[in-house]
Amino acid sequence: MTGGVLFAGVAVRFALRVWLVAMTASIDVASVFSIALNNPAEYGRELHEIAPLIDGFGGMFLFIVALFFFIDTRRRHLWVKSFETILVSIATIAFIRPLIIAALFIIVECIIPHEIRYVVGVSMLAGIATYMLIHAIMLIMERMREKNTLKKQVGWTAFISFMYLQVLDASFSLDGVVGAFALTNNIVIITAGLGVGALWVRTMTVYMVRHNTLVKYKYLESGAHWAIISLAIIMFLKLLGMELPEIIIGTIGLVFIVGSVVSSTKVVKT
Repeated sequence: MTGGVLFAGVAVRFALRVWLVAMTASIDVASVFSIALNNPAEYGRELHEIAPLIDGFGGMFLFIVALFFFIDTRRRHLWVKSFETILVSIATIAFIRPLIIAALFIIVECIIPHEIRYVVGVSMLAGIATYMLIHAIMLIMERMREKNTLKKQVGWTAFISFMYLQVLDASFSLDGVVGAFALTNNIVIITAGLGVGALWVRTMTVYMVRHNTLVKYKYLESGAHWAIISLAIIMFLKLLGMELPEIIIGTIGLVFIVGSVVSSTKVVKT
């Protein structure tokens, strides 16, 4: 909780954004930090300039997270059976995941405006590389643990899992800070508000783990990943200039989560 909140609140929701603005605008970090505190309106404009980079990375990373969940023959609980059954069945096709990722990359690059293709292409490649690196390390750790060769390195397994969650959290929150400037230009208020959100999410996660919520609500994980892929699609739509109100974006995710919980409850009762 402590490390996660500090990482999410300070490193991701403030420091990372300052670094991204500095990198893309060719301004030193100290100057960007000063602008963020003393000229929030200008900082907000700079953040909007790097929105394609954020949406490209976040959209691709979140899409792959959902892809690896849905296209998996080991899945036991299918929520939207008519569609998810098809996804599970195609998981047996060789290299299906890389093919889908490559197809999405090409489609996005072809349909977005020409002036942002390079930036978005690089950011999507960064999203792919980030997920694949973390996923590969987690697989190696898991196999070593199964073979009982990781007895003295369990902490590293936990650390990799922790970093995976931080990257996932960053993909969600990077886009949120741009939209937050529609409500206020004060970077301190924005960072504090998003930090409180991060604290709430982590508190809820700990509660769910301790109470075996995923066991009780077996469709909840599916609902969460439907929310993830919907956010990925929304990020890609932003690259085409299609901006949805924040209330609609939040409602879409909430509908998937609530729907999966209700479906799980009905199954338990029957």
